[in-house]
Amino acid sequence: MQLILRNCIVTIPHYQHKTLHRFAPFHSLEKGSYQGILTLKDNSKVIIYAKSVNEARSVLFNIYSEIDLDYRNDFNPKVGPIGNPDFKEVTVYPKYGKFFSNGARKVAPDWVVTY
Repeated sequence: MQLILRNCIVTIPHYQHKTLHRFAPFHSLEKGSYQGILTLKDNSKVIIYAKSVNEARSVLFNIYSEIDLDYRNDFNPKVGPIGNPDFKEVTVYPKYGKFFSNGARKVAPDWVVTY
C-alpha cells in the first residue's frame, strides 16, 4: 500500500488489508533527520524519516501491525540520524491510501481511500 502524505509517500509492502480500510496506520508523522528502516522477511523495507528515534519507532510499530504476519520479522527497526542534519522538520498527515495487490507490476490501484 502507498500512503500519500504532504511532500512524501510511505510504501507499506505486504499490507494485510486486501479490501478498503478506512483508517490510516498512523495519525501523523513528524518528519525530520532520523531514518527508520523496518526490514521484512523477503528483504522488502519500510523507510521513513522522522524527527526523533522515538517518533520513528512509534510510526514504524504502527505500520508493522498492518503488515501480513507471514512477512513480519521480530520488531527491530534500524533507526539513526542521516547525514543531513538540516533536513526540514514538518508534521505530515496521511491524505490518501492506495492499495496495489500486485505491487509495482500494476499501474492502477485496487482501491483508493481518502483519510
